[in-house]
Amino acid sequence: MKKIQRFLRGTALLAVLSLLVSATAFAASVPDPTSDFYVNDYVGVLSDDTKSDIVSKNDGLYNATGAQIVVTVVQDTGGVSMEQYAYDMANAWGIGSAEKNNGVLLLLSVGDDDYQCIQGSGLETLLPTSTLSRILQEDLEPDFADKNYDAGVKKTFASLYDAVSSIYGYDGSTGGAANPSPVPQPDYDYGYGYGYDDGYRDDGGFSIFGMIVFLVIVLALIGAFSGPRRRRGGRYSTYYSGPSFGTGFFLGSMMGGHHHHHRGPPPPPGPRPGPRPPRPPRSGGFGGGSFGGGGSFRGGGGGFGGSRGGGGGGFRGGGAGRGH
Repeated sequence: MKKIQRFLRGTALLAVLSLLVSATAFAASVPDPTSDFYVNDYVGVLSDDTKSDIVSKNDGLYNATGAQIVVTVVQDTGGVSMEQYAYDMANAWGIGSAEKNNGVLLLLSVGDDDYQCIQGSGLETLLPTSTLSRILQEDLEPDFADKNYDAGVKKTFASLYDAVSSIYGYDGSTGGAANPSPVPQPDYDYGYGYGYDDGYRDDGGFSIFGMIVFLVIVLALIGAFSGPRRRRGGRYSTYYSGPSFGTGFFLGSMMGGHHHHHRGPPPPPGPRPGPRPPRPPRSGGFGGGSFGGGGSFRGGGGGFGGSRGGGGGGFRGGGAGRGH
């Protein structure tokens, strides 16, 4: 029994180390932004006119609203999934306002034949999955499939810019936005949010989430094999369970170290929503999640990637990577 416990604890330790090494490798793979910040073409597929348009429109948009729409083209992600690469990039660069969480990142990977678009958590309900889906399918996918990246980026950025400007009531004038706060929008039918968990694409291998699940299972096995154990003392026999290092420790850490009290059973669920709309045609998949420019990603949000690529949810912070 002790050998089994030692084996399981060793396996758990290796899983933790692998998780830390993987996270470090992911973060290290993201390049620094260019001096333009708003457009980062590391492959050389965008024209000077497209770059100039992206920078000039972002200058006005940021000054008026704090929002930023960053476009990045890379050769490949070095084996990292598109969604993870995009989250790391948005976090490292600090896209959007830290207060409004209103950045957008459009990422193209030419060598991987893939793309990803993620939005800040402040735009999750105002720039939802359905909107990103339509923009990427209509404006990026056709040109991307033909490897006409410049034309696709130009159209996609224009649509993203119009969508974000509309949210803030920004008319593009240098005088600023009519309303620096988001304009109230009607309710959207999100189709219950095509996101990370719907899995339009299987990247293969262990993701960070998969590794965490694996680690939880291992620690649960440790707890199962370790208790209950019997301890004798005096005239009475008492029972205690679990090792000091086990599922309670790990799950408690994941929940921020807070103690939770047991509550009664939850109320019965309400009526389920109607059937979700059909998904768009695809040849790949898309991800989800949220990123925080200057902060950290909150995985699993709305956002959409094209038929071959990924989309994203919202990211949690800004930091305004390009100062003014």
